[in-house]
Amino acid sequence: ELSVADFQGLSSSLESVDVLEVLRTTLALSASRFAQSGVKILDELCREAPFIVMADRNRLSQVFVNLFENTIRYTQAPGLLRIRAETDPNQVRLYFEDSPPGVPDEALEKLFDRLYRLDTARSRDSGGSGLGLAICRSLVESWGGGIRAMHSPLGGLSIEILLPRWREEV
Repeated sequence: ELSVADFQGLSSSLESVDVLEVLRTTLALSASRFAQSGVKILDELCREAPFIVMADRNRLSQVFVNLFENTIRYTQAPGLLRIRAETDPNQVRLYFEDSPPGVPDEALEKLFDRLYRLDTARSRDSGGSGLGLAICRSLVESWGGGIRAMHSPLGGLSIEILLPRWREEV
């Protein structure tokens, strides 16, 4: 998928999407995996009006699944994932903040590189391919947004996604 993305972009059909509705649906589908892994979800998502962005609904769900799988795979039990959202007239910000372990400062930017895997921290017996976050970045950027990794206030990793809000032309 990433090789195709270099030349043609990941296949995506843009539509106006309520990002919080997609996030809540994807989270509900992942709830049993979180429970099995010993990671509790702290849902601090806004319950107000929809947060509409231009994106591909299925690919947006894929981004969330990739983030959830990383949390499930790397957060020590008992763990916590706090999900929150903020918005203003121009953008939507989503935050995915997990508990320890975290990653070193020098690894934060590399997490989105293809095939990058951090072996010393946030490692469990079975790791991923090192493509999930690279795919997330490619998709989010294709929608005019951005994604970055930071240290979480909970002691682990925080992923911030910024997407432009869609406003219907008047």
